[in-house]
Amino acid sequence: MRLPCNLGLNKPIVIVLDNAKYQKCKLVQNYATSVDIQLCYLPCYFPQLNLIERFWKFIINECLYSK
Repeated sequence: MRLPCNLGLNKPIVIVLDNAKYQKCKLVQNYATSVDIQLCYLPCYFPQLNLIERFWKFIINECLYSK
């Protein structure tokens, strides 16, 4: 499936991705460049943006360290 190159937007498009191999392949990078989309990759371990990490921190604090 080919998306149109001109989306009619006047603001830059930035997509935040993790470091999965299929998201960092040359095909994805070349296509994003051709349609003027900027790809922004997260670091390998980024708990601030991972909701399950925040949930586990809450559970540990409530269960293990509750007084």
